[in-house]
Amino acid sequence: MNENPEHIEINFGEVTVSIAVITYESSSTVIDTLESILRQDFPISRIELIVSDDGSSDDTVPVCEQWIREKWCGIPAKILHSKENTGIPANLNRAVEASTGFFFKSIAGDDILCPNCISDCMAYIAEHRECEILFARAQLFSTDEKTKAIRKIGFWPPERFDTESFSRLDANAQNKVLLETNPLAAPTKFCRTVLLKRYPYNEIYQGCEDWPMWYTLTKCGVHLDILDKVTVLYRQHPLSIMRHSKHRYYSTRFWDSEKLFYLIEVRPVLMKSAATNLEVKKRLRKLDRRYLRYDLVCFLLHNKRNLITAPFYHVISRILKIFS
Repeated sequence: MNENPEHIEINFGEVTVSIAVITYESSSTVIDTLESILRQDFPISRIELIVSDDGSSDDTVPVCEQWIREKWCGIPAKILHSKENTGIPANLNRAVEASTGFFFKSIAGDDILCPNCISDCMAYIAEHRECEILFARAQLFSTDEKTKAIRKIGFWPPERFDTESFSRLDANAQNKVLLETNPLAAPTKFCRTVLLKRYPYNEIYQGCEDWPMWYTLTKCGVHLDILDKVTVLYRQHPLSIMRHSKHRYYSTRFWDSEKLFYLIEVRPVLMKSAATNLEVKKRLRKLDRRYLRYDLVCFLLHNKRNLITAPFYHVISRILKIFS
């Protein structure tokens, strides 16, 4: 059973926040991330900066070290550098373990914090003392390779998603929502550091840290709050671990991890209810079709995206929809 966080007194005039920049091959974008931390309208003196790098072979670590020397106002910062690429959950766990702030905020080394990010999260928690973990909306964006101009391309979760209704659900009801989908924007997460030390990220899902974590937390009775404001700019680009690219249909590291989580945690729960609940049965078929299509595309098309494979990809999708 989850401990009652209201019993912990918080001095919001002195409380510190650990901001962990999670990097891998981020040398071309991490300066934008670091600069966004410096632009926070929250006192820099109460921010603990951590850079946790997951075995980058580029100049990510030297770039961060130089920026810290030149820009970080002489405030101590921590740089963690893994010799091997261990995956997102392990990288996050190292950052959490090194954190000493009362609150923990992670941000990928290609995303950008809005200037109001930390202050808005702190203001929400000051009014909702029971809150242990808070999400918000992320502004999706891409950057023009030539001009570097930012192009805004929507929100995550989308504007049609009712954040207030989700927040009003108890942890058990939120857990049921998470059996079908993950509506939460991982880059916006802001939480008590002790929560992540109590419930570390599951490292077997190397390419998918968020859905398994939110599912585990709600299963353990932790309520997820959502603030209906944009606090993070979330970059969309072909190198993103979640996205397809011009040459591939799927990012296999992400999809392999997500499929494994589905098979281990989600599908067994849905199977128990599918026999007597038609809606659950439909949901189960939809998710089975999703991961079967992934397997077939990787096996038959070798995950190659081009003019030759495109018709076969659509045929696979059509057949699965007809026979599922």
